Amino acid sequence: MTVQTVTLLLDLTYNGRFQLAIDVDMVFGRSAYLSVMLTKLEGIARLQFTRLPFTHWSFTFTQVLHSPLIYPQSHILHLVTSFDM
Repeated sequence: MTVQTVTLLLDLTYNGRFQLAIDVDMVFGRSAYLSVMLTKLEGIARLQFTRLPFTHWSFTFTQVLHSPLIYPQSHILHLVTSFDM
């Protein structure tokens, strides 16, 4: 007998800080920058390991999260309008 799937439910609470920043180059030489800082993350999460259809794992939250976000004022969305050619 082999195990095909293992699923764990986790009661997760994270009180640290996590920052995600995205810098995108767009068409016609434009660029955009978005930065978001997560200060707290709390909820029920599912961690699943499976062999079907191939060996992989997944992590997801099972409910809507209500976590405070900090949007640094100078980094909300900055469009660069200069064209360097």
